[in-house]
Amino acid sequence: MRKVVIIVLVLIISYTSYGQLTTDYLLKAKALNEAGKPDLAIELISGAIDEKGDNRLMLLRADAKLLKGDYSGAITDYNEANKIEPTSGEYGLSRVYAIK
Repeated sequence: MRKVVIIVLVLIISYTSYGQLTTDYLLKAKALNEAGKPDLAIELISGAIDEKGDNRLMLLRADAKLLKGDYSGAITDYNEANKIEPTSGEYGLSRVYAIK
């Protein structure tokens, strides 16, 4: 019985110490973008990208850079998202080039 309790405690502790999930970063950054604070969104996402290399994070950071007016930075991030998952950033690239 004691071994079972120890195993359950280890599982609970390891689950809670995992950290933030990617969706948490995505939701917070999207809320910051919609609130008109792309600088804060870029900071948040840049930290998350260092931890997890997810193409959705790259796409959201590119959207924030687009809102900020940094078109070359947005193009770079959309291309990085394409490297992680092919054709994931094509729509964003077309938006940037249409704006330019």
